[in-house]
Amino acid sequence: MFPSNRGQSSVAESTGSTDDKYHKLYDVDKSSLNLTVNLDKMERVLKGKAAAAHKKFTDFKEKVRVEAMEMEINRCDDNKRLKQVLGGWALSPTHMRYLSTRPYVYNASAGSYLELLFLQKLWIWLSQFIPIWLSPCTITVTGLIINLITSLTVLYYSPDARNEVSSWAFILCAVGVLLYQTLDALDGKQCYKVQNTQMEEVYDHGCDAVSTIFVTLATACAVQLGRSPIMLFLLFLSTMIAFFSTHWLCHVTHQMAFGKIDVSEGQWLMIAVHLATAYWGQRLWRTTLWSSTGIELSHVLALATILSMCAAITRNVTMVLGAKTPLDVLGVVIQRRTANIWKPVVPVAILTAFAVVSYSIGYFHVSPILFIFTFGFAFAKVTMKLVMMNCCNGTMDYWDSSLTTPLLLATNTRFVALLHPKTALLCAFVYSLMDVSRYFTYASWDLKLALDVNVFSVKYPVGHPNNRRDSGGYYVNGVNNDEILAKYIKDTTGATGKRTSV
Repeated sequence: MFPSNRGQSSVAESTGSTDDKYHKLYDVDKSSLNLTVNLDKMERVLKGKAAAAHKKFTDFKEKVRVEAMEMEINRCDDNKRLKQVLGGWALSPTHMRYLSTRPYVYNASAGSYLELLFLQKLWIWLSQFIPIWLSPCTITVTGLIINLITSLTVLYYSPDARNEVSSWAFILCAVGVLLYQTLDALDGKQCYKVQNTQMEEVYDHGCDAVSTIFVTLATACAVQLGRSPIMLFLLFLSTMIAFFSTHWLCHVTHQMAFGKIDVSEGQWLMIAVHLATAYWGQRLWRTTLWSSTGIELSHVLALATILSMCAAITRNVTMVLGAKTPLDVLGVVIQRRTANIWKPVVPVAILTAFAVVSYSIGYFHVSPILFIFTFGFAFAKVTMKLVMMNCCNGTMDYWDSSLTTPLLLATNTRFVALLHPKTALLCAFVYSLMDVSRYFTYASWDLKLALDVNVFSVKYPVGHPNNRRDSGGYYVNGVNNDEILAKYIKDTTGATGKRTSV
């Protein structure tokens, strides 16, 4: 504890004349955590001398560090500063300080065939009708809620992805996917109008991670893919891995890279599937293409989707390994991450292995929907954490709490049957849902404190000195390529006309 007079140091009193010598030789300011920087320099000088002296100095350094930390905590007069000292709910002190002090930079390249054809122009036209008081996160979450309602409606009538569902439910799903796609695009347009921070990026991609689970299941119910469990399992697994690989690519290259056939085309395919199912009925997908093989139209659709997901994963991995990204091809070169690039793959590889083992045990056949929700939320949690690490320049851990229940599921029944499979799967689902909800909530609190912004409202309107509308980076959407390239050349060219480093 500290004495009432903060001008005196309890550490100096306890360490004697040797410590006084340290204070005379070096300017020690115990009210700042930067004190340890000077002490580190002293430690390097003392290394190699008598072991006893080095040990004594190490003890002195630790006492000063603890005292400086406690003094800083005592000086904190608000929750924001305290979180920056001790760390947030989900982030470390280093991550909190990075978010508070470093400018936000977002790089991305879009421009798929449908976006270039009409979608980008439609979204730009619609964005002018959104009021400036509406926060981007509100738009994002609204789209997610619409998607959840429409998808859960289909899942309610077909909990095993095999049952017949009324046509109106599929029309509702088609409208839901269309609205979600539109709102998911408009939130990005709104960012550049009112507020553009890491908060909006985390909410955008975090909601996408959850939405991917539901739209995949709703489409599977439309074609009754539950009649082929292995196809449904592979469709789910390939989709979640492909979604993760896109953000892993962003983690390494510091840019979101979309292809010519990408998310927009996939969402319009889902819309077409729902509308076709509503018109011709689910029997359409049971049409046998080759009577001798028993291959149905639903199998062909699922296989084509799985192969496209594998192609997307391969494309992302090649760019991680050094292939040019779309921004590189355009001429906008972004510096890549070189350290720990494979670290994020470890938890996903473990999760994938647990999913395969649990499928082989038979959990998938107990309840396909519950199984996909359980592992889907775990994949979503890992992806959300990766997005957070992208925003605060952090690195992923090898283990995550989302892997706990998949591990228990994989060991339950395989070695010792502690719970009935259905009970175990239900418990795992509840834990996964609570785990992803807890992390997303904590991440929101940390971002709110570190960035000094609100989630569902614009704290500082446009024109306010603290408004965070402007950000760095280069966002190519297919219709502004020349403009972004000119901006990049201007940013990286000095007065001599020669390129400088980014």
